[in-house]
Amino acid sequence: MSVLNGLNYVDYNKIGCLGHSYGGNTTTYLAAFDKRIKYACASGSAVTFRNRIKNNVGIEMASVIPNFMKYYDIDDVVCEICPIKFLIVSATEDKYSKDAMDIYKKAKKECEDFLNKLSNPARSALRYEGINNFEKLASLRKKELLSIHGIGPKSLPIVIECLNNVGMKLRD
Repeated sequence: MSVLNGLNYVDYNKIGCLGHSYGGNTTTYLAAFDKRIKYACASGSAVTFRNRIKNNVGIEMASVIPNFMKYYDIDDVVCEICPIKFLIVSATEDKYSKDAMDIYKKAKKECEDFLNKLSNPARSALRYEGINNFEKLASLRKKELLSIHGIGPKSLPIVIECLNNVGMKLRD
């Protein structure tokens, strides 16, 4: 990523990542934790540790990170990818990605629920304005956000934190 970002002919706003099998697993982690990646596709690798253990399909490197499996699973990692575009390619009968749809549903819900940290009036105000994702939120200026009826000064730090957590910010 650092090399690509340093090349003058590379548009650093359009860097993506693609991987299959273990490469798909690596793609999932890169997309979750390297905010320079703007879109990603993981093929044949969307499976929780719970499913791996249940179906005896083996482990991978994250399985040996001390205490990782105790607190987290792949669906938690995928939730960190939001709001970038992320495509999961899997087959329903593939034991290595059998619970991909569950991972997708959890991540989708987490991403859509970013407003839950706000007060009811602030949440309602943003929904009324059609601001239901990070991209729409980041398209606003601070002054525009505060001009929305129901958004008060206490909401601003929460909005800024939510955007920062996904590598975004309000417009200047």
